[in-house]
Amino acid sequence: QRPVPRRPRGIPHLTVSVLLAVTAVAAAWQTGPGLPSTEVTPSIAVLPFTDLSPQGDQEYFAEGMSEELLNLLGQIPELRVAARTSSFSFKDESLGIPEIAERLHVDHVLEGSVRKDGDEVRVTAQLIRAEDGFHVWSYTWDRTLDDIFEIQDEIAADVVEHLRGSLGVSPSIELTDPEAYALYLQARQVSRQRTPEAFERAIRLYREALAIDPEYATAWAGLAGTYAFQTGAHLLPFDEGYGLARDAAERALSINEENAEAHAYLGYVSLHERGDLQAAARRYERAVELEPTNPDILWLAARLARNLGRRDEPVRIMEYVVARDPVNPANHAGLGSIYWRAGRLDEAISSFQNALDLSPGHAGSQFAIGVVQLMNGDPEAAL
Repeated sequence: QRPVPRRPRGIPHLTVSVLLAVTAVAAAWQTGPGLPSTEVTPSIAVLPFTDLSPQGDQEYFAEGMSEELLNLLGQIPELRVAARTSSFSFKDESLGIPEIAERLHVDHVLEGSVRKDGDEVRVTAQLIRAEDGFHVWSYTWDRTLDDIFEIQDEIAADVVEHLRGSLGVSPSIELTDPEAYALYLQARQVSRQRTPEAFERAIRLYREALAIDPEYATAWAGLAGTYAFQTGAHLLPFDEGYGLARDAAERALSINEENAEAHAYLGYVSLHERGDLQAAARRYERAVELEPTNPDILWLAARLARNLGRRDEPVRIMEYVVARDPVNPANHAGLGSIYWRAGRLDEAISSFQNALDLSPGHAGSQFAIGVVQLMNGDPEAAL
């Protein structure tokens, strides 16, 4: 039996603060609903690197390299980076770089490959200008696995250098044992499947990584998120699951107080376990402050704003998320839900239809369109 969350004692001041923060981010990036800014800002998509290893069993490592580069580049405020879900959605499609770039609204694409054989790693990366497919820059690194974090930093620095010259910014990455890092990459990839079996396997992999490096804050945060979403899917008892998520997130923050995901997951637990708006708002505010363009964190902030009955703020936030991650059907469905709550029914139907165009099996969007059409006075179309 799930406990009834305590009724919140009014809307906290910090809730308004977090909404203002994320809305400011959205406003600075957009000129209209769902449209990227017209300002001349360098933009890039990082495609999943190809696994060229002899056994073909290092896909998680190649994709993990791509994602870490994406995260590093995302720390550069002068650079707009397409979100992972959209960039990785073209993995198995035979589309040219110009078409991918057009769909993602970016002017540069970073692609590459990883060949891992034992402790030897060869990473090849190339930066391509979308307008004409011209290779702006390419390079190959031959290193040992111990140097993998240095390789990531070098690639990110070289990309930024060739996009805008020296920006005087040095992206940083959390260092850990290479074996722990490989286990973390596997856990992160598995957890995204969101099945009961995947959650359990991801937890085992995170635990194996943490057994090697107990001070690996990023792995603790990943473990916290897995427990939180596992509990949200009713696969763990309510108190136990959210307790495990909270403990893991707090451990991450005891190691690195600036881990944005850990703050966000503590906000998620505060909201769903206890209905504590004040604690959720404080955590989301801190997470947004640390990673103001992270679409997953902004998604959570938008849901908080929606649940508080706001109208304009969650719309602006989710329009920003969709513009940053334009081929993710879940984002279009989320925006449709927020349009619906705001009474913008035609726009809601359009967003749900965008989700269906990207994912025809998205049954939730079919149902939502029917409900909105019924609200819109069209029962035949709803049926």
